[in-house]
Amino acid sequence: MEISALDSALSRNHRTFYESLAPGTDRPTIKGEISQLFSWRNGQFREIDLLDRYTYPSYKQAQEYRKTLSTGTLTQRVAMRIFCRRPMRSIPLLYDVGGDGFFYDLRKNQVYYYLQGEPDCNFSTVTAFFEFLTELCLATSESTDAGHLFTLKYSLIEKYSRTANE
Repeated sequence: MEISALDSALSRNHRTFYESLAPGTDRPTIKGEISQLFSWRNGQFREIDLLDRYTYPSYKQAQEYRKTLSTGTLTQRVAMRIFCRRPMRSIPLLYDVGGDGFFYDLRKNQVYYYLQGEPDCNFSTVTAFFEFLTELCLATSESTDAGHLFTLKYSLIEKYSRTANE
């Protein structure tokens, strides 16, 4: 699936969010399929939540988010490297104020859904993540009931991903 299907779904069903998107970058320094995302649109001009909670950072903001995990005292940095290896090598794609959301593991070239206290849900390919997001955006709108959105999101996550324990 091409990014054009996601573009169409967002412009049709999530117009306010779509209009907040910044133009793409012509030189994302990230490699692989995920570079399509930042080449298409590179973050937002203003924070408008997608799907009732997520913001989309620019590539530069995503890198800065990752770097903030490396700050703190020596003890904190060591603890992060021991207990939080995956976040240390990932950048956020869509995330909420609590730090939950969809991330890209730079080492494994894999998109995953992170929810604190739950096993990660790994998307088999970047394309599967684009398909998931497109289907979710086509099935919802800016006025979708939060309960319906929650149920639909998790059923589609099950469809397009697998948990880290599988």
